[in-house]
Amino acid sequence: MKNALTLLIAVLMWCGCANPPATSSSGRAIDLIQPGKVITWSNGTTVQVGKRDANTVEDIRVVGQAADGRETTLTARIGTLQSGSIENPEDRHCVRLSIPEAQGLHAGSRFVAHNILLTLTR
Repeated sequence: MKNALTLLIAVLMWCGCANPPATSSSGRAIDLIQPGKVITWSNGTTVQVGKRDANTVEDIRVVGQAADGRETTLTARIGTLQSGSIENPEDRHCVRLSIPEAQGLHAGSRFVAHNILLTLTR
């Protein structure tokens, strides 16, 4: 359990949104998430969803690099999107992805994570 908690903290670290990059695009980051489309975020994390209905997404796949430099993959059946970051809900460059339960793979080890909140920056 301790390893799962440490890994969850590491996963959350690679999805921060403290300093959004400058961009000329006027669209919202939340609008980038569309079914079947793989989106690469500013930190290299990729997100793909199979279905989207308003702010509910299904068949989620997140791939990113954990704090130890190894690739971590999360898959989840369902999640919700919210525009902005925790620090600034009006930030058009960020989107929060809330996942109640995910299956994970890190360094060949499988794990289950609960109540994940990822903040993604374009």
